[in-house]
Amino acid sequence: MKRRIITLTLFMTFIIAGCSKQEEAPVETPAEKTDEIAEEEPQKEKFLPAEYIWSTYEKSDVLIKLDYPYEDGKHELYVPKISEDAKMEYRKDGELICTINDTLPLTIKEVTACDYTFDGIIDLIIVGKGRRNNETFWLYKGRSPESDRGSFWFSADNETRDSVRDEIGDEYSADKIENFLTGGLETGKISSYAEAYKALIRLHELGKTDYTYNLIYLDDDDIPELVEDAGYLNIYSFSDGKVTHPLIDCAYGVGGCVYYEYAPYKSTLRSFGHDMEEYGNTIYSIKDNMLTTLYDEIGFYESTETKYINHTDEALSDEELKDRIDELNSYSYIEIYGEYQKEEILDMLD
Repeated sequence: MKRRIITLTLFMTFIIAGCSKQEEAPVETPAEKTDEIAEEEPQKEKFLPAEYIWSTYEKSDVLIKLDYPYEDGKHELYVPKISEDAKMEYRKDGELICTINDTLPLTIKEVTACDYTFDGIIDLIIVGKGRRNNETFWLYKGRSPESDRGSFWFSADNETRDSVRDEIGDEYSADKIENFLTGGLETGKISSYAEAYKALIRLHELGKTDYTYNLIYLDDDDIPELVEDAGYLNIYSFSDGKVTHPLIDCAYGVGGCVYYEYAPYKSTLRSFGHDMEEYGNTIYSIKDNMLTTLYDEIGFYESTETKYINHTDEALSDEELKDRIDELNSYSYIEIYGEYQKEEILDMLD
């Protein structure tokens, strides 16, 4: 009888304790926990690498000094605090040169200013984490003005980046990426045009674009220019241990600009174009390694009239302008296009 009283007492004690515990601390459901976490500030230690320069989790902007030895001046990359329209900015000597119109990374671990395109123009390698919290990197090619009317800008080199990822594995560093891209060559110290052009071809063939190539003599020296053709034309030249890029992404074909041609050794080019009402030549020169528009000669399908336009600063009468264009048109021109496949042009460069 005594044992039954003790057992019953213990049983009632457990029941009372259990009821009391449920009333004091109700159990949260998984849904309630998820909602609460979503409202909290993200925990940095769960997302950030051990060392980083900038992060979307920081509520401030940062100005990153860029060490770029191939051009004088103070080079900087400004990364703003996160906002809907936030963009990185490239600054030189405190002046805004251009914005980088790309989505901001999640974090930035390294930024290296280099010249993996061998043209003496600043390029950028940024290593960090992408929006999916993945370790990654970004390549930005510095682009000189495409004509005398243009301005400097950066283009995202995504095709090359994707190919480099496949080649170098998952551990990224700016030095490793730069060494892979350049093959160890350094701007200003490239020994010959052949070495420079082979390095360019190797670099560009990392992407998915199909190119054909040619060698032409555009200016008045004995160093040929490299033509790269993918339905749009690029021309590269070589001097003083670096590559220049006088013709950039000039499209040609049916409609609009039909073709480009050049006068050998005279730094003079000509394009022929048309639309529904008019047709004619535009004549260019290469000045300071840049395509410079000189003159237009325009005919009209419904008229025998010819119109001449002077794009230079030189004051010319109508007669002088016509004589100048007639003189340039009297040169012997050769059409510019890619004639050789990669293997063939590399053999020509050996």
